[in-house]
Amino acid sequence: MPFKKGRPTASLYRSAKYQADRTALVKAFKPGQACVLCGHPIHVVKYVEAQHIPGTDQLLGLAHGTRNRCTVCRRPCNQTDGARRGRARQDNRETRTRL
Repeated sequence: MPFKKGRPTASLYRSAKYQADRTALVKAFKPGQACVLCGHPIHVVKYVEAQHIPGTDQLLGLAHGTRNRCTVCRRPCNQTDGARRGRARQDNRETRTRL
């Protein structure tokens, strides 16, 4: 399935609390702040992603996004983390088939 672009569909991302928390994180951002996933510095705030605890609306901090890849490990940390979690869920299913 292709990656869906545009407005997020989960109600979590549209909630006023989530938006306010994310805005507060972005306003508190200082260039060189560490990514919560890889620990390397984030230099550009424009394309950062808010990393949250899965299944909750609690934000951990900011992480590198798709357009703002880490300059050290060259990963979009937030998407890589989501892909890793999704793959782990697939591998735990009994119906998972590998080709």
